[in-house]
Amino acid sequence: FSDLSKYSVFDFTNAILKKDIDKLLVIYKEKDNIDIEPMGVVTILLNSFRDIISLQFDPRITPESSGMSKSRFWAIKYNCGIFTNKELIKIFDFLLQLDKKVKQGDISTDILVDIILLKILGG
Repeated sequence: FSDLSKYSVFDFTNAILKKDIDKLLVIYKEKDNIDIEPMGVVTILLNSFRDIISLQFDPRITPESSGMSKSRFWAIKYNCGIFTNKELIKIFDFLLQLDKKVKQGDISTDILVDIILLKILGG
């Protein structure tokens, strides 16, 4: 049972989105026991940061005008204000470039999660 964990890839990515270092440390210690597929992490983070950018950059946006379900809208809204607008653009661009480099074979997926953590949380 040592390969079981109560955490999922979503706990991991949510901790990144919230800059929750304490939770990330706990989850990271168990990462070998969690289904954290590196390209899945990139995809989840790209979608989440895109949605945060949409909501954070437009204070008048509503669930209806965003095209998101109400539950998704409020979950994303909860993560607004953690990163500055400038940081969001920088992170989103980084993730796009990272995705491209992996697909071109320039970066191995073996180190992808570590690169993401260092870049997003390390500045």
